Amino acid sequence: MYDSLIVASNAHQSGNGSWSAQEEQRRRWMQQFVVAFDNDENDESTTFNGTIPQALMMMNSELIDKACSVERGSFLFEQMSSPGAETQKINDLYMAALTRRPTRAEMTKMQKALARYGAAKLNGYQDMFWALLNSNEFIFIH
Repeated sequence: MYDSLIVASNAHQSGNGSWSAQEEQRRRWMQQFVVAFDNDENDESTTFNGTIPQALMMMNSELIDKACSVERGSFLFEQMSSPGAETQKINDLYMAALTRRPTRAEMTKMQKALARYGAAKLNGYQDMFWALLNSNEFIFIH
């Protein structure tokens, strides 16, 4: 799941740090994952039990914060602030997080949700991406 978060968001590349700083950040995030998702047998976990520390980490960790960042250079800023159709941007979020396009019903819900953000659509895309990364589908498939 850690690797999936990194690939989906390029979180480790956001910011202006050097390669060594990015690698140090990745190691720190990986250690947090090991602590939150470790099992008693010291083996790679093949199930997600949804413990409180795991859920809190997926909702509030520095990695999730970076993954959902809208700062210049981040995945969301680069993909969502560029010109393009709203439907394509929603498709891009789904492809990045779930490796599939949204269903018609999901697209309709996302478009209605985005309409509530008015001119602050970037914040809407940020909330959508956070929700997708914390969805059961992302957790269980990746």
